[in-house]
Amino acid sequence: MRIEYYVCFELAKKLKSCGFNEPCNTYYYYAYGDENEDEFMESSNADDYNSDEWTSPHFSAPTLDRALRWLRTVHGLHISISAVMGGRWTYEIQDLKPIHDDSGDCYSRIPERDGYPVIDTYEAALSAGIEVAVDAIVEWKHTYKDLKQS
Repeated sequence: MRIEYYVCFELAKKLKSCGFNEPCNTYYYYAYGDENEDEFMESSNADDYNSDEWTSPHFSAPTLDRALRWLRTVHGLHISISAVMGGRWTYEIQDLKPIHDDSGDCYSRIPERDGYPVIDTYEAALSAGIEVAVDAIVEWKHTYKDLKQS
């Protein structure tokens, strides 16, 4: 197991807050009940570990790929990773279900940004893209399913 293939602790907390509930074999929890010290654990049982019912809150820790798939299927967001000069990476978020306003004009739900971030590793670029998408989802307070019905 390579830890960089999994979401980090902070991203696991954000995924929990926006409804991630896929079964995972890995999770984080507060070590010794201390919110400043997290522990990464692997289990032989895949489960939704997002729970506050244990003595310490738990947070499912999906692989970056599983988080990416969840964003695409549940929220209609896709993250593309591209190589840039010097073996570094950047990301772009595509909105698979743009919204139409009252005038019929189409716009993206993705927040605008200045330029493209240049990141040292593929996994770090993917993690950064997932984090930006999750932050946007928390602001929207809706899912791709909601958009399909409208």
